[in-house]
Amino acid sequence: MNQFELINMDGLSDFQRIDQNLKTLIASMEGTIPGSRNFGLPIECIDLNPYQARNAFLAALDEKVAEYIPEIRISDVTFDNSGGDMHVSIYIESSEGAI
Repeated sequence: MNQFELINMDGLSDFQRIDQNLKTLIASMEGTIPGSRNFGLPIECIDLNPYQARNAFLAALDEKVAEYIPEIRISDVTFDNSGGDMHVSIYIESSEGAI
């Protein structure tokens, strides 16, 4: 994944913090942070074929966001690999009852 961007769908007021936390979650490998071994995404999806890797990434992302950033939810994720680079857009909105 060469690029990803986070898109604020609800005008969340604390989006800079959320943006930083979510990017850190995505960039971290599960099991590598002492004291918080569950933080990060599992590395296993890298070895899967592209369709399976995408599904594993989305499932892990939903699970980890619910655990570590419960005030938001992922409303959509788009993948664009035109031009040889993978670009991922992650659409974020407030989880129910939290703004």
